[in-house]
Amino acid sequence: MRSRPESRVRRIRAAGPRLVADAEAFLNGDYLDHLRGQGDGATGWAWLNRSAHGDLESLARVPGSIISHIAQLGEWTNDEWFTAEQIIVSEVLDLVNEDPSALARLQKAVLIPLELRLIQVDLSRGLTPIELVRSTRAALGSSIA
Repeated sequence: MRSRPESRVRRIRAAGPRLVADAEAFLNGDYLDHLRGQGDGATGWAWLNRSAHGDLESLARVPGSIISHIAQLGEWTNDEWFTAEQIIVSEVLDLVNEDPSALARLQKAVLIPLELRLIQVDLSRGLTPIELVRSTRAALGSSIA
C-alpha cells in the first residue's frame, strides 16, 4: 500500500508541467491564448490578462485579431469578449502613448491589481464583457484622476 504523501507528490509532479506553462502564460499576458490552445474555455478575467501583463507589441496586435480568429475558425462565439478586449486594449494604448515605461507603471499600479480582483469576482459569481469593460474603465479613470 502506498502512503498518501507519495501519491500526493506523484500528482504534484504530474501536474507540474501544466502548472509551469499556465504560470508562464499568465505572467507573459498570453493566458487567454494558452487556454484556447489547451482547448479550455476562457473565463471573463482572462480577457484582461494581455493588457495586465503584455508588452506594447502584443497589445498592438489585438485590434485586428478578431478577424483572423474568425477566418481561422469559421465562426467565433466570443464576439462580445473580443470586443471587450479590443476596447480595453485601445484605451490602455491611448493612455500610455507607446511608452513602455508608462505601460509597465499602469500595469503594476492598476491593471494587475484589477485582474486579481476580477479573478475573485469571476470565481464567485461570473463576469460579463460589459462588467469587464466598466471595471477596467473605472480603474483606468481613477489612475489618471
